[in-house]
Amino acid sequence: MVYELLSWEDGTFKFEADKDSPDILPGGSVSPEYLLLEGSRLKDEGTMVKEGAEEIKDLDEIIQPDVNIESGTSKTSVLLSLIEEISVTTESTEVLLMVLRLAGEILNRAVLFTVKEDRVHGFGQVGLSINSADQRVKGLNVPLSKPSVISNVVQKRLSYKGPVEELDWNNYLITHIGEGIPGEVFVSPVMEGDKVIAVLYGDNLPFKKPVGDTTILEAFIKVAGIVLLASKYINK
Repeated sequence: MVYELLSWEDGTFKFEADKDSPDILPGGSVSPEYLLLEGSRLKDEGTMVKEGAEEIKDLDEIIQPDVNIESGTSKTSVLLSLIEEISVTTESTEVLLMVLRLAGEILNRAVLFTVKEDRVHGFGQVGLSINSADQRVKGLNVPLSKPSVISNVVQKRLSYKGPVEELDWNNYLITHIGEGIPGEVFVSPVMEGDKVIAVLYGDNLPFKKPVGDTTILEAFIKVAGIVLLASKYINK
């Protein structure tokens, strides 16, 4: 199931509790570490088979050193640490902070918003260099009824990577978190079943470089949603 979820680009899911299920013990916990690693293994195997059928690249390209090895190792270490932590927590606040922590490893700056009724409210940040960053972020709120990159992601329930349109509430967001206009942003919903409970915004300011690969971050956001929903049923 997790392998299939990690391959989704859209859609929703939900758990339905089975009162007679012998597999969930009262007070038990979900182990997303096993689920994520197993799903990732199957996905990687499928990718290897597909790549094996493609034309082989020049030997010089194959043996060139990876200049991002150190960075990739750091991200992988953080990911494994977070998977271990998330497998034993049932607190939504802790799960959201883990999402924000990993976002800080992938992007220069990230802001997490929680969804409350018809608005999103600033929850936390990482990487902002503006004065009183935490207080300013917690003072942010964006209406979901008005056009913006955030409301668009909530309505479509899909991640977005690209430029920021010239819209009033986009300008409000960019102005309040400072450091200029980003060349590219990454915005993703955090789903609890079919419900959007939070939104992650990220960019690479003060640098103008693209956001880059967000596969690891998007996969962890999906796992976070699974844990949040499963914990909700277990704690009932």
